[in-house]
Amino acid sequence: MIEEGSEYHVKITAKSTRGSGIAEIDGFPVFIPETTPGNEADIIIEKVFPDFAIGRIKTRAKPANKGNEVERQ
Repeated sequence: MIEEGSEYHVKITAKSTRGSGIAEIDGFPVFIPETTPGNEADIIIEKVFPDFAIGRIKTRAKPANKGNEVERQ
């Protein structure tokens, strides 16, 4: 069960109509502002609702590759 204050490493797989990235933790959707699909991040759960949760970025692990950009090592 997801709890407020818990930390997770997630991959953003979708974007909401309001612009937040969406990740899933055990099938439970988590909305994370300032992320885009392809991002990986360590997040902290700020608020849990019956059908979804809201998280915030603790550490951004991998930016999304935006087409022509080459990821630098």
